[in-house]
Amino acid sequence: MDEKFIQKLHKEMSETQQRRHKLDILKIGFVTALLGFGSIKLKDFLSFYQILYLVPLAAVFFDLLIMGEHYSKRRIGAFLRIKSKLERNFEKYVSKKRDKFFKFGSRDLPFYQLLLL
Repeated sequence: MDEKFIQKLHKEMSETQQRRHKLDILKIGFVTALLGFGSIKLKDFLSFYQILYLVPLAAVFFDLLIMGEHYSKRRIGAFLRIKSKLERNFEKYVSKKRDKFFKFGSRDLPFYQLLLL
């Protein structure tokens, strides 16, 4: 396989991870800001509690964006694993030496699946 193409795929995967990280930070910021603004109450007649209804919508919106980046990263990784012998050998080695507690700290495992373990 062309070495330049593989390097471009690795660069794209790295950029995808950076975009996903930025989306995670934006999600935390937006949800925190909406929760904080929704909890403001001024003299019993002016409150912004209706903004609290936007919190789940914003969280789901960001989750969908994050999931899109996640699938993009997985698709590139699957292609590299199938098409590159060196990547395949690396994946085999890593899978044999994987940390037992990796699944608990990974962002790829949803929280509800941790409850089922």
